[in-house]
Order: sequence, then structure tokens, then C-alpha cells
Amino acid sequence: MIHRKPAKSVHSIITSLSLTGLLCLPSVNCLANEVTVEATAKSSKRQIAVKTKLLTPAYTKRLPEVFRRPPINIRAVNNVGYIVSFEPPLSTLRGQPYLLSIPGISLLNRPPQDVMSSLQGELGSTVHFQVVNYDGKKEDIELLIPAEKKANGLFSTEEFFQSIDRFNTEEIHSNLLEKTRTNNDLLVKGYCSDSAKKCSDSEDNGRDTLTTIFQCLAVSQAIGDLDGADKYLQLALSALNDTSRAKIRTLNFPLFGTIKNLVALGKNKEALEICRLLASPVYQQAPEHIDPFKILECLQNIQTGESLAAQFELIERLYPVYSVEHPPNTQNLLWFGQLLERIDKTPERSLKLYSVEERLLREREDPHPTFVSCQKLAFCLYVKAQAEARLGNTEQAAKDLAAITEYYKEKLPIEQYNLLDQLPLYFPAPIQVIAAQAVLPKSQSIAPLHPIQCEPWYEGGSDYIFGDLHSAFPRQLILTNQCFTCIKNNDKSKAIDLVKQLLHGFLYQQADQDGSYSRIRQNLFCTTIRIARAFSDKGWIEDSDDLLREIASTVAAKDLDPGWKRMAHLMIAAEEVVNSLSNKQSADKTTENKLWEDFESNYLDVKTVGESAETKRISFNFEKCKQLRLLAMNYSFADEYKRAKLFFDRALQIEPDLITDEEALRYLNKQLDERFLLRINLAMFFARQGDYGNADKYIKLAQEQQPEANQTVIGSLIKTADIFIEVGQTDRAIDLLKQILASELVDQYCSVAQLKTKLTALLFKKGNKSEALKLVEGSTAPGSYGQSTSNYMQAADVEEKSGNHAEAAKYYSLAANTLNQSDSIVLALSLLRCAIACAERDKTFDKDVLATYYLALAGKSDPLTIASIKLREKALTLMSNTNPKKPEEISTTAYLRKESMRESLTSEQQKKQPSYTYKSSDTLKERIAMEPRPTAEDLESALKAATLAAKNKLPDVGDYWMRLANSEALAKKFDLACAHARLSIAAYSKTDPRANTQIQIIGQNGVAVHLAAAGAPELGRVLFREAIARVQEVQGQSSLAAQMQLAQYFDYCIGEKDTVNSMKILDELLATNLNLGTYFAPNPGQSICTFGYIPTISSSFEAISIINTTISNCFKRKEFTLGQLAVAKLVAAERKQFPPDDYRTALTLEIQASGYADSGDNLKAETLYREARPALLKHGAWGNDTDANYRKVLQAVNKQYELDKMDADAFSKQAEKIKQEEARNR
Repeated sequence: MIHRKPAKSVHSIITSLSLTGLLCLPSVNCLANEVTVEATAKSSKRQIAVKTKLLTPAYTKRLPEVFRRPPINIRAVNNVGYIVSFEPPLSTLRGQPYLLSIPGISLLNRPPQDVMSSLQGELGSTVHFQVVNYDGKKEDIELLIPAEKKANGLFSTEEFFQSIDRFNTEEIHSNLLEKTRTNNDLLVKGYCSDSAKKCSDSEDNGRDTLTTIFQCLAVSQAIGDLDGADKYLQLALSALNDTSRAKIRTLNFPLFGTIKNLVALGKNKEALEICRLLASPVYQQAPEHIDPFKILECLQNIQTGESLAAQFELIERLYPVYSVEHPPNTQNLLWFGQLLERIDKTPERSLKLYSVEERLLREREDPHPTFVSCQKLAFCLYVKAQAEARLGNTEQAAKDLAAITEYYKEKLPIEQYNLLDQLPLYFPAPIQVIAAQAVLPKSQSIAPLHPIQCEPWYEGGSDYIFGDLHSAFPRQLILTNQCFTCIKNNDKSKAIDLVKQLLHGFLYQQADQDGSYSRIRQNLFCTTIRIARAFSDKGWIEDSDDLLREIASTVAAKDLDPGWKRMAHLMIAAEEVVNSLSNKQSADKTTENKLWEDFESNYLDVKTVGESAETKRISFNFEKCKQLRLLAMNYSFADEYKRAKLFFDRALQIEPDLITDEEALRYLNKQLDERFLLRINLAMFFARQGDYGNADKYIKLAQEQQPEANQTVIGSLIKTADIFIEVGQTDRAIDLLKQILASELVDQYCSVAQLKTKLTALLFKKGNKSEALKLVEGSTAPGSYGQSTSNYMQAADVEEKSGNHAEAAKYYSLAANTLNQSDSIVLALSLLRCAIACAERDKTFDKDVLATYYLALAGKSDPLTIASIKLREKALTLMSNTNPKKPEEISTTAYLRKESMRESLTSEQQKKQPSYTYKSSDTLKERIAMEPRPTAEDLESALKAATLAAKNKLPDVGDYWMRLANSEALAKKFDLACAHARLSIAAYSKTDPRANTQIQIIGQNGVAVHLAAAGAPELGRVLFREAIARVQEVQGQSSLAAQMQLAQYFDYCIGEKDTVNSMKILDELLATNLNLGTYFAPNPGQSICTFGYIPTISSSFEAISIINTTISNCFKRKEFTLGQLAVAKLVAAERKQFPPDDYRTALTLEIQASGYADSGDNLKAETLYREARPALLKHGAWGNDTDANYRKVLQAVNKQYELDKMDADAFSKQAEKIKQEEARNR
């Protein structure tokens, strides 16, 4: 019998800590389930006492002999140190400092798991350690070892059953790697099988087959399903050899861990084949591809001669690409250099890479350096010195070593510099540099102080990528493989010894705090329970029971979420039920019922509803029936049919009869749904096994329940149809899909488009082409649902063979459109060529439509290639002059043609071209002046596009005339530029697309600036005045649009240093109503993305923002007099029109304050900052830079008490965060 239950919560933790940079070591008052933290915020003048309470999580008791860890995690960053991550609620109080010391423990070159072990202890014990923050401040940390974690709602029995139900009734789209964090290996196996099946049935439309299959491989390894992993490995190799699918999403593809696991399992040949295929040109040239350095790192783990040859081949391909002045990726140069040092006889090639990296690192130095940000350049200088020494260049090596010390002293405050020798793992520390300098004169080598091998950037120095450490997952995987081999060979004793080793690893395996979807590790619960299941299947029932008890004890002892534990105990108990029933086949029904009742009362989370005893009894049985059904489906997903049948039979046994009680009916309106689901799930169960007679029987019984249409009911029917498709029962699937589509309200609960797509594919498969074509034709109507690639292709094939070339062309084109740019490009190109060929056979085919096929074909390849441009030119010849898209295509083709010619120039020819590399200090006019002059061909194309747009009376014709004017201004054709700019001005109307944008007619980088850059600034002024007049005529004298155009003109005049006109324009603008439109001050917790489009006008604030930006640029150029004159006018107008403490006024005051601060008038700056601060803080606009500038001003005017007050405010906010975290934990 089964009586075991998860333990109840009985304990609490006490946490003592000091807040980063602000607190003295606190005193701690422990009362019941709370911790009172008393701390002091320090400043140079006074101390502000703050007291707050932290609610500590309640935990459950665990086995006393097992050590626990404090609520932290540790990971190593090579050559930098150990990062300490605090778990909630401590994580709200600090960032991620570096571990400095543990009393009595040496941290030198110790792996993170050893360091973590040093911090473990029994309940009630205290650990002490010291950390250092990024600013170099030390902290002494004292933590009490906590008990188990309080349930956080992430894992619960309810969520366990919901996840099964979702998989059972819905189309699941999720990252498979996340699934290894649950304790349901059966559901994970089902997810993998379902995902891989969907990929094989699709045309990669929105689904990355390679990524999914490799994830299935990795996930199967992680849960101990090694047979499944072998199946996915073969699928992965097959998919990789299909080069039409040369697409990988790097972030979702755990290549490094997969290769290490394959090597650990002795599959070197397969690992090497994967690496070679991914390194091949067809994959490396794909839009998304695996980083070649990641492949190189993987090859190093395959210890074979063939792998070494593959490494050399890849190195020779990569070195010329990355040893240039500006390599495409600078992340891995140090790692690549160190690799070359180990391979090459001399370090010449490595030295070249180090020199490139040194220059690049100096170019992008951190403006706020810390010991962390300084390490990489220092490391680069050290390995560079090593290489120089090996080549005999000891003088240069000595300079590089000296440069490290100079760099540290220049960039780091003295307290951070002094810490470098104390930080474990930090390399190169000053003492190590001194030692190297001492060795150098005596030898051409400083190898005794060789640094730890630099890791590739994508590994990031993490403490685990595929396990607790790089080696953990493969080691556990080897044990798992050996254990299953012993089971197959009937070597029970050795299998038991091996699983004990896995249980030991499970006991001490840290909880997965990272949660990153791209990381994965061995789930030892899933692995060991699979082994227990394998014992049972072998007939080793008693040994299986013993192992299940050991797993249960281990789960109880671990520092895990209680919800996770409840799920684990449920899975263990389910296996114990199976074993008990297997052992008691001759037992009487009474004993069997008692076994089930024990299981149901102890492990099922059953809730009752209603008031009467009868209602509660019925609801209790319905809920039990539901959870047993879901457990049965859980086993069925993983093809564990014998186990599934036991739970299905029990569900049928206890299912209540139809309810007639009126009160029960009010509470249990879903009873028909549950009766339906039990029967439809049984239909799925039998269909999976090929028992179609029983499948048909239970479908009929399910439909007799007549449940109301809802998402669960419809989803279950669709899932059943999918199973029929999977097992080749096409007729049954077609009938079921037609029934679903005929259901009422079906469109409210599922995607009708997807159902019709499935049905169409099945009809084509059965040869019912006429019915299939009707569905395809219906999908092409405007606003309809669309079809899959294969369905469109089959329709095109049918129409082409029937001689309907126009229809065939349409379907080929639609098929190509279903493939995204990153999907199968080869197939898309082929389909578009078929569409063009069919269209050209039909002499009556619409030429404008054919032109779209040519443009689509051009868009599938590099737009700068000659072939792509010729396709665009062909499309232009087909387009009618009345086609509204032709003007834009003329402009686009001309631009691409010009860029293509530039790309085709040799490097020497490119050097002779006008340079237009901008410096950050260049003004807009200076940048425009550097742009290459338009050619006669450019001007001709622009004129042709504008003329055609005018002829067709396009609404955006003004934009075409203005583009032409801009080009003519740069070409110094001033008369033509002005004439065409005036045509653009005349075309402006309320229906003009420009009328609702912030640009209006002439923008900040418009024709006026182009004329000024070409030497005719006065013409720019004339055109601006004409544009303003036109906008005022169309939109109103003081309209939003007029304000925007005036603001653009103000910016132009300031850029021309035209003080008189700029102030006149500003006065004219500020005399209007600055409250026009709809304006909302920003919400601190809200952000709006405006990337990629021209913002529309919503209020006068947009015009004010242009003025503020212009004034800020004045101050940056040190034009303080002009800037202060303008900002004073703006502030005066805002004070007059806006309420006190308005956000808009505060923004302007902040700009005015920064101008005074930059000019040295700190007293005025301090007054303005103080006035602006409350409104900016209120709206979340008081940023770090503003805060830093204000602090500098306060220090300059000796207002230390204000700085103290700011520190106290910051501390109060931190205390408020603690309270919020407390509320969430409660």
C-alpha cells in the first residue's frame, strides 16, 4: 500500500545581509516567520537609520544528514572570478558581486561546484564569505542555511495536469529545451515525438526542422531516453544532409552540449559528421548559421585524427577572414589566437590576432571602467607579450607587460587596483605581471604563468551549459547509458550500482536557477524514474520498488520547490501503483480497490464543489476520473500503453453516472465534457495502437455525450484526427475533419484555416483533386485563410497539367509566398521560376502581375547582384505606366544599381571614391556635404519617377519631387532644385501622406540643408519660408503642422548660426498655442517603440522636442550664448502656457541647467536642476546621466546635505522594493 506524502512546511530561514554600497553590517532580530533588518545608510555628513521587515519563505523539513546550500548560486568567469547570484528576496537588494574570500578556504583554481560545497552546511549553521562589487567595495556576508523553498506557483499538481490537458487538446508551440526542467519524462517524450512529427510533415513554413530535431535529441538525452535520442540523431543527420533546409537558429540549438554528449556516448563519427556539415559553405552562407568558432570548439572535443584534420581545414578558412583590420566578428579573437598558439609551431599568426584585438579593445573602451571591463585588454596584452617572448622580441614583450600595469593604474581607482591581487581566478593580476617581468630577462618564455584558456564568447564562462559543469552532463549520461545496457543484458547488480551513482548525483545536483531556454542539463529525476520503469518491465518488481523509494527519499531531501516535489511524488506513486498491480494480478477486487483509493487520496489533488453531500461526492469522483484520465494520456503520449490502460480502466470504473440532481447540475455543468473527453481519449489511445475498431467505437460513444462546443472538445477531436493522419488512416481523418468543420461555432475555438489546410492535403493524397481544388480556390479570395506550401504546389501541378497556365502561375506564386526569406530559398526560387514560366505561356496574362513575380524572384536573392537588378529591370519593362508602384520601383532599382556598382569596385578603386565616413562631431550639413554627388543617371531616374507619379496623380507625388530636388541640390543644380522643390510644396495638401508626419514638407535633413551644404544657404531660407506659408495655408496659421514646419526652420537657422532669423522664428512659434493636440506625460513603467517609421504628429510637444534637441546641440558645440537665449525664450513660454511642475517645462529646465553647468555657472545650474527634478522623477525621466551631472553640480557648489538627502531617498526606494518582494512572497 502507498501512504507516503510530501512533508508539510514547518521551518523558516533567517537572513543577515548588508545592502550594496549603502549599508553598514546590519543587526538582525528574528521573530517567527519574519526577519527585521536594521541598517544604516552612510554618507560623509550623517547617517539615516532605516528599518524594514523581510518576510522569509517557509520551507519543509528535510533529512538531517543532507547538507544545504545558502540562497545563492556561483558561476565562474574564466580569468575574472566567481560571480555570486543571490536568490529572491536577496536578489532585489544587490546585483551580482564577485566572490573575494571564504574564511579558511583557498579559492585558487577551484571549480564552482567545489566552491559551492564549501558554503554548504546543516540547518541552522551560518556561512561567512566576502564579496566585492563592481565599484570595488568589499562586503562581508553572513547567511543562515535555509530550509526548503516555499511553493512559488510555478510547479503544482494542478499545473501538472493542465500541461497534460493542453498537450492533449491544443497545438503546442514552445521551446523544447524548457521541458527538461519538469519532472514528467513521459510528457517530455510526447512533446518531442509530436514536434518532430509536425516538422517532418511541414515544408519548414514557420518551423525550423533542424532546430527542433536537434532539440529533441538534446532533450531525450537529458531525460535519459537514449533510444529516442538515437532516433533523433538519425533524423538530424538526414535533415542536415538535406541542404535545402540550411537554416539554424543559433540561440535555440545546443550544439556544444550535443557534441560533448555524443562523444561521451562513443558516437564520434556522428559528432564529426554534424560538425563538418554545419561548417560546410552551404550552411555557413545561410541567413542564420552556427558560428564557425562554435563548430571549431566542438571539433576539439572529438579526439580523432579525422577531427584534427577537420579542425585544421576550418582554421585555414577562418584565419584569413579574421586576421584583417576589421574582422566580421571580434568576440572570439583572443580564443582563436590561443588555439593557434597550441597548433602552430610559432606564434606569428596568434600575434597578429592579438594585435588586431588590442586595437579594437582600445577603440571601444568602457567610459566607466571597472576591474571587470579592464580585464580583457590586460589579458590581451599579456598573451601578446607571451607571443612576443616566444619569437624572441623580449623588448616588445616587456613593453606589453608594462602597459598592463599602466593601464590598470590609469583606469582603476586605487581601491579596485589593490583588489586585483586578492580576487581568485583574476588574470593577469599585478603580482602576476611583476612575476612575468622578473622571468622575462632570463628566458624567452613566461609560460610558468600561463593564463587559463580563454573561452568562446557564446559559452560566456557559465558554470553550466549542458550540466552543472561542462563535464557533469556527459559523465551522468555515460552512467545512464551503462545502466540501460546492463538492464538489456540482464546484469541487475551492476545496473543497481550504476543507478545508485546517479541518485547520489541527483541528491547533490543544484536546482536550476538559470531558467534560460537555451540551456539544458541532465534531469536526474526523469532519468532514474525511467530506470525504475525499465526494472519493472524486466520483471524486477521488487528492485523497481526499492529504487522508487530511494528516488522518493532523495526528492524529499532536496532543496526544491514543494510544488515540484508534489509532482515528483505523484509520478513515483503512479509507478508504484503499476508495480503493485503487476505483482498482484491474482489479488481480489477489494485489495485492488484499496490500492487505488490510497493512491487517489494521497496523491491526486481533488477539489469538491457544491453544498450538498451528493454534489460533493459526484464532483469528487468526476475530478478523480479526470486526473486518472490525464495520467493515462500521459503514459499514452510516451507509448506506455500497458500502464495507460490501467489508469483508463480505473477512470471508467469510478466514473459517475449522468447527473440528475438539480443542485449538482448547477455546479457540474461540465459533466458531459468530462464524459466526452474520457471516451475521445480512449479513441486516441486505441488509434495509436492500430486498434481502429475500438477507436471508432469510442468516437461514437464520445459524440453520443453531445457536449457543448468549446476549445477543449474541438481540440480533442482535432488531436484525434491528427493521430489518424499519423497512423495512415486517411479516410477516418477526412471524415472527422469534415465533421469538425461542420460543427457550430467551430471558428471560435480553433483555426478553420489550419483545418481546411489539413483537409486539402488529405484530399490531394486520396486523389480527390476536384474537391481539394475547391478548397484551395476558396483560400485565395481576399481576406481568406490561405493554404500550405504543399497544397498550393499540388494545385499548381493539377492546373498546369490541365493547361490552365494562369491558375498554375497563381498557385506557384502563392506557394512561394508561404516561404519566408529564412526558409527554403532554393524551393522558393524554383516556385517563382515556375510561376513566371506558366504566366509567360499565357499570352493574356496580366503583365503587372507578372512583374510582381519578377520582383519577388529578385527579392529572394542578394539585391546588389547583377542578376537581381536585371530581374528588377525586367519587371519595370512589364509594369504599365499607370501602375502606382512603378515610380517607387524606378527609384529603388536606380539606387540598387548604383550600390551594386560601388560594391563591384576593387579595393583600390574604392579608395579613390569620395569618402563619407562621419565623425560624431560632424554636423548634419557637414555630413551631407561629404556624401557622393548624384550622377546624371541618378537624376534621370529620380525625374522619371517624379514625372510618372505626377502623371498618375499619386498622393505622395510631393515626396518624389522633393527627392529629386535633394539630389539636384547636392549636384549644385540650384535652379532645378528650387523649381522641383516648389512643385513638392505646391503638391502639399491635407491628403498628402506628409501632412500627418513630423517632417511636413521640408525636414531637418531636407532640401534646405542640402542647398546649404552645396553653398546656397539663402535659397534654403527662401524655400523654408515658402513651405511654411503653404502649410499654414492648408492646415491653418497656428496648426500643429505649422508648428512642426516652424520648428524645422528654427533648427535650420540655428545650424546656419543665423541668430536673427532663428529668434524671429522661435518667437513666431512660441506665440502659438503650445497645448494643441493630445499630450500625455510618460508613464515610468511604459516604453513605446518608434523604430522603423516616421512618427506622426500628436501634439505641440513634438515641435518643442525639436527645439530642445536643437538647443542641446548648441550647448554641445559650446555655443552657450545662442543656446541660453533660445532656451530662456522657451522656458518663459512654457511657464506661461503650462501648469506648474509640468513635465515638458521640466525637460527644458534640465537642458537649460546642463547648458549653465557646461559653461561653468554651477549656481544657476543647481537652481534649475532642483526645480526640474521632482517632475522628472515623477515621470521616470531622471536618468543616470542627469543624476550624475546634478551630483557634480552639487559638489561644485558645496551642497553636501543635498547629496545626503539623495542617498537617503535611494535607500528608501530600495527598502520599498524589499517590501514589494515581501508582498509577492507572501
